[in-house]
Amino acid sequence: MDSKSYNGPPASKLVLLSDLGRTSPGQKVRFLGCVSGYSRNSIPATMVLRHDFPNTRSTSLEALVDVDLLLSSLKPTDTQYGEWVHVIGYVKDDIPAGSHKVPGATTPQVSIQALVLWSAGPFSLDEYESTLTRQKLLKDC
Repeated sequence: MDSKSYNGPPASKLVLLSDLGRTSPGQKVRFLGCVSGYSRNSIPATMVLRHDFPNTRSTSLEALVDVDLLLSSLKPTDTQYGEWVHVIGYVKDDIPAGSHKVPGATTPQVSIQALVLWSAGPFSLDEYESTLTRQKLLKDC
């Protein structure tokens, strides 16, 4: 079979959460984030994820993750404040109405439709950050 005739879904692009603001709507992404909010009562059910790396005000970003498709499979630990989770999903072109964590929040936000979400479990955050930073530098060369 010719590899150019593959008709499956597009592969996800592994990115830092802080780089989600540079992605295009409709792009499939994979990223890691720390749960800083969750509301099952909002429409859609939304999880707020953060990962302040690099730690500068200009890179601070919140991912508003629509988890409606995953409600039946989410574990209580997946939604706990401070839990690190992996997400694969699509960048949406809108921020759901009423999804701001704090009225008048100034932190930039990006909206994601989650397809898959799972706990990161034990991992080295420093190693993850340095690996993705190196990958990004190699790609930019």
